[in-house]
Amino acid sequence: MKNRKKHREPPRNRLDNAVSPDDVIDFINQPGYTPMTSRQLARVMGAASPAETHALMGVLARLEKDARLVRDKNDRCIPASREHPAEASGRIEVKAGGFGFVHVEGMEDVFIPPGALGGALDGDMVEIRVRDGASGRGPEGVVTRVAGRAQTTVTGIFYPVRKSGGYVLADHPSLNDGIDVPPDKTLDARNGDKVRVKITRWPAVNKPAQGEVAEVFGQAGDWQAELASVVSEYGLRTRFTDEVLAAAEQYGEHTIQKEAENRIDLRRLPTITIDPEDAKDFDDAVSLERTHGGWKLYVHIADVAHFVRPDDPVDREARIRTTSVYLPGQVFPMLPPKLTRDICCLRPDVDRLAMTVIMDFDVSGRRKAFAITPSVIHSDVRLNYNQVKEGLEAKNRSAFPAGIYELLADMHGLAQILRAARTAAGSINLDMPEPRLSFDETGRITSVTLEQSDFSHQLVEEFMLSANRAVADYLARWNLPAIYRIHDEPDEDAMKRFSDFAAQYGLTLKSPYTRKKLQGIVDFVADKPFGHVIQMMMLRSMKKAIYSNVLKPHYALGFDRYLHFTSPIRRYPDLFVHRVLHEIAAVMRKPLEIGSAPARSQRLQALEAADTRHLAEYCSLRERAADAAEERLTRFRQIEFVRERLHDEWDGTITGMSREGLYVELTGAWVTGLLPVAKSGKDAFSYDRKSKKLTARRGGKTFALGNSIRVAIERADMISQEIVLQLAKSSGEKTHKRTKR
Repeated sequence: MKNRKKHREPPRNRLDNAVSPDDVIDFINQPGYTPMTSRQLARVMGAASPAETHALMGVLARLEKDARLVRDKNDRCIPASREHPAEASGRIEVKAGGFGFVHVEGMEDVFIPPGALGGALDGDMVEIRVRDGASGRGPEGVVTRVAGRAQTTVTGIFYPVRKSGGYVLADHPSLNDGIDVPPDKTLDARNGDKVRVKITRWPAVNKPAQGEVAEVFGQAGDWQAELASVVSEYGLRTRFTDEVLAAAEQYGEHTIQKEAENRIDLRRLPTITIDPEDAKDFDDAVSLERTHGGWKLYVHIADVAHFVRPDDPVDREARIRTTSVYLPGQVFPMLPPKLTRDICCLRPDVDRLAMTVIMDFDVSGRRKAFAITPSVIHSDVRLNYNQVKEGLEAKNRSAFPAGIYELLADMHGLAQILRAARTAAGSINLDMPEPRLSFDETGRITSVTLEQSDFSHQLVEEFMLSANRAVADYLARWNLPAIYRIHDEPDEDAMKRFSDFAAQYGLTLKSPYTRKKLQGIVDFVADKPFGHVIQMMMLRSMKKAIYSNVLKPHYALGFDRYLHFTSPIRRYPDLFVHRVLHEIAAVMRKPLEIGSAPARSQRLQALEAADTRHLAEYCSLRERAADAAEERLTRFRQIEFVRERLHDEWDGTITGMSREGLYVELTGAWVTGLLPVAKSGKDAFSYDRKSKKLTARRGGKTFALGNSIRVAIERADMISQEIVLQLAKSSGEKTHKRTKR
């Protein structure tokens, strides 16, 4: 007799007396079990009537409540543990799709599927039960308890409900069931207002969250309301207290001149800064000398640690912020303007204190030696990326002060050698363009351009990477306290999904997914109109780089040791690293070299005793918040830009497709909208799921990923942040219009 079932015979006869929770757990834990929905499970377990099915649903609900059973993204039942559930705790990172990852010390990140968040929000400390993932994937888990809340308020849109107050549709994906607001706790919010809600009752089984409106920002879709909402949601600090501003004002030019006597004097060196055109805080400068066997590169970084001392008012504020936040049209800096734009800013024609990394390279780009030292420098000229690019491309010596063209040409040569050597060693160079928004004096957005990374950017990037790497090598060699920048290897499943995505563009990527193969994809699509889409999907398929007090490799860069040192004006981990170097240099009173053991002072011992694990974790958390805020508000302003041009036609590139339609990135706005299939006529297209193509039933016109297309804007919704497109009349395709009868 053939075995027609994959699973053992289920306990059908038990259903007459109701299946017990243990029966279900035994069944789903057996070898070969394939995840099933509740209905599928009921059929397989022999539920012969609605009553028996209802009884089984109750058993499944109890198992979910007890965290013995969880559901995957397709609402299928899976065991919380294959054997005995392992307990763990950590901080959760919640994604927009309603799933998350828990970062657990000493083990791989634990995937938390949709429905298993247990009411946790992004950044919460949670306790979880862990089991092996299905099909050999990494660990999966379910949140059993929220041990600590990262925030007690959330933002969202208020909607009144007659006689019962209202509810808030939260921006946070963990609270997609909404938050009930009692009638006396609405703060007179109006329909559609953007609000901040204080949570008074967290969601539980069959009970939505409850809260009270703490602040009303204004109507959803209004820029000022959206800005205030994002500032609140991500905990951004927008103002400095009088105490912090006063502490920063105590330093002046006299402070620099007095300290300069105690430092290596590098003011004789031709020194330049290269930054974006609208940059205000210049925290790095570079110098270069040719040597008999290659080059001597000087990377000068603003010596913020000399001015911002541990636990002073400025330091306490910087430690809370941990990063400068760059939003469309404005910046919330980590440090007060007296430091960022004056005393620590490496402006030209003034003396400034720096921490300098001096590196010797041979002609092949191999680093032969390096030293780290406090210095005093004098920048000769401030350049922007466009000046460098245009001047070197045109070989226009007159575009620069005397001697600067030759200096830039040498720097460009060395940077390209370093880049080639790094790529050959296994680095992945994701040079993704970023949308750059321009505004007029009233704050109205006037243009969106896509800023490309060219050789002028690469020049600065290679020098900064080299300096960061040298400092990491020094601190790691002597086991000194540090906050490293680490990047774990990507998951196999994530790379497989990226491979499938790339295949839709005719690209081939097979396992094993090595850095060399990934760089090959990047190189191939570099000049393609969809190139940045491929690079973005590759980046999203990798894990996020984070800060850590534990030394681990950086996967994408291919470095065994790496950290951030070059931006102490805007990143707190860099400032911490500077402090460690400062304390060693103060005692040794000579440049720090890899072969010289550091002297350990009492203040260095205090830094060694600092809780760098939690500091690194907190810096990573705040970095994610800053990035999320920037991404959200950038898209808002891009949609606002499109909305003002509803009657224009747009060129675009097809970046995705499904049965619903085409996802088109608009050239000139660099934002994606949906062109629904229905907007091109009912049943006008057929969708080939395998080839990922849409084909017009009439005429046979085919749309594929990467194709160019001309569209018009049908709707740009500032509240839902959605753009709905239709084919442009000039495209040659007839758009579907409803006729009047």
